[in-house]
Amino acid sequence: MTIKQLTSLDKETVFQISKLWLRIPQNTSTLSEYLQYIFDRWGHIALFGAFENGKLIAYTHAEPPSPLDKEVAYLPFSSALPQCSRETTEKILSLAEGWMVKRGAKRWKMETLRNPKAIARKWGLKVLADEIPMGREINVKDQKNL
Repeated sequence: MTIKQLTSLDKETVFQISKLWLRIPQNTSTLSEYLQYIFDRWGHIALFGAFENGKLIAYTHAEPPSPLDKEVAYLPFSSALPQCSRETTEKILSLAEGWMVKRGAKRWKMETLRNPKAIARKWGLKVLADEIPMGREINVKDQKNL
């Protein structure tokens, strides 16, 4: 098992990232848009992965803190195959956290449509009690009439 930050992307690695990314149900962008984003922002973001026998079995995408939220990094996408162990996931997360800390992060956020308790157990997370994520669906049709 090899766990590392991806420092370059070859065609096979991009293909394997694509397969894992497509397993994420909440994607609102296309795979093409996501891959273009990765390539456009390569020097700014980081990808971390676990390889077993040359096959990517898990990855996470890390974003550094933004100028508007200087202490909070973000993990927009993470995906793992069922055979990826909790220990492997924790090692990937540890690498990502180290990368985020070097860029000023004091904490990080992620969103999920999956069971938050199950995700918290698998990733060793906790719900941040001081924040309640809120939002509202925008009625696009009404906005166009303004």
